[in-house]
Amino acid sequence: MSFGVIFPDCFSNVAEALVSKGLATVVRYRQGDDQRSSCYDDLLKAEDRAEKKAVGVHSKKESPVVRVADISGVSHQCISVSFFRLLFFY
Repeated sequence: MSFGVIFPDCFSNVAEALVSKGLATVVRYRQGDDQRSSCYDDLLKAEDRAEKKAVGVHSKKESPVVRVADISGVSHQCISVSFFRLLFFY
């Protein structure tokens, strides 16, 4: 598996931004493992800050329930066709 570091504006690391907002966690590696990111230490610091702030996945609050309407069945064919047509109007 290959991973990379993305710097969209030469100053910020996308992975570090996601971890610091609590939207991702860091995979723990052994000390001398070659598969670690070149920014591994920065990612660990960002995760530690997110845990201390209790944001995102580190939050104590219960996550909201996500409801998904399955419109793929035969009984919902009219709804799915009208929804599909609606997508092309915008």
